[in-house]
Amino acid sequence: MSDLLDLSAFQDQLTNSATAPRDENGEDSLRLQKVTMSSRDYLGKIFFVPVIPKSGSLPWIHFTRPTSETDNRTYELKLWSEDYEDFVWHKLLPKVMYPDLTPEESALYDEISSMWQFANDDEITDFNTAKRGNYSFCFGKVLNHYNVANEVVEKTSGKMSLLVFPSASVASKLKENTDSVTLMSGNNAWLNSVYNNNLTERTGCIKVSFTKGASMGYDIVVEHLFNNGMVNPVATDFAITPEEMNLCDNLITRFLGFNQGKDRLWNNDHAKFMKSELERMIKEASPEEAQATDAAPVQNMNQTVDPMLGGGQPPVQTPTTETPVGQVPPTNLPPTGHVDPITGMPTTSVSPPPSN
Repeated sequence: MSDLLDLSAFQDQLTNSATAPRDENGEDSLRLQKVTMSSRDYLGKIFFVPVIPKSGSLPWIHFTRPTSETDNRTYELKLWSEDYEDFVWHKLLPKVMYPDLTPEESALYDEISSMWQFANDDEITDFNTAKRGNYSFCFGKVLNHYNVANEVVEKTSGKMSLLVFPSASVASKLKENTDSVTLMSGNNAWLNSVYNNNLTERTGCIKVSFTKGASMGYDIVVEHLFNNGMVNPVATDFAITPEEMNLCDNLITRFLGFNQGKDRLWNNDHAKFMKSELERMIKEASPEEAQATDAAPVQNMNQTVDPMLGGGQPPVQTPTTETPVGQVPPTNLPPTGHVDPITGMPTTSVSPPPSN
């Protein structure tokens, strides 16, 4: 099977990215792993063969803040979850990722964003309880994974995974290496040796070094590697099973997990819970703060630039948590638009779904 990368669409978007300054790891290889590289156990070096999502998007999606005028980060609160019996991060995507909001839902989003900002500015919350998340993420089958002590991470090696890199720098590092290899080779044809959906005979992979920085943030190196006969990072017997490939359905919905709704990205009950928890935090901090919040102006988030589609079209949905083989994802959802694996910007224009 061959499903090659659209080289023209890929290369057209590369020039735009320079401005972008409960993990499940069971032994069942037919379940999608979620590997968040900022986790203490996962920091280090990871080698993987990327997979193009079945939804039609290109391999990488980025939620970052590329300029001072736009902010494509997530809103996140660490709250108690009855389902997980633990504190977990509750996420809202940039508002443009929810183009089918009703007026009431749109107002609710704006209330949450304003209250989040108020609590952050008044130091009612801190980075341990509230954050604006920078992310780059992709699907890939892990070849090898080594921690900072160069020990093999057995839980992830050899597994099909959703690879999540919580940093704004991954996009620019990808562009730097892509430009370097293209300059060295004289053209961008090499991309198809890394970005394709062949089940066998893969000859290219990606290496990401993701470690803690000396002061804050992360030190990141991204490289595209190729078999050359003498050194072969991808073994000749490497293979992806059809069942593993079927797990790579939609990046956004896998990333969102429990945060998404039943048949759409927006989850109204989830959003109301985030609002009520923000109200509680503010009222507990001070009654005066609560009154000030009630009078605070609501931000208009409609001008946020969609990091994935450029116009606010949503992707299809499936859960982010591990999905057993054979589970059928929803099919009555709008398609994901084509996005550049480096910038997360559009390669084609996708019409919004019809309103219900």
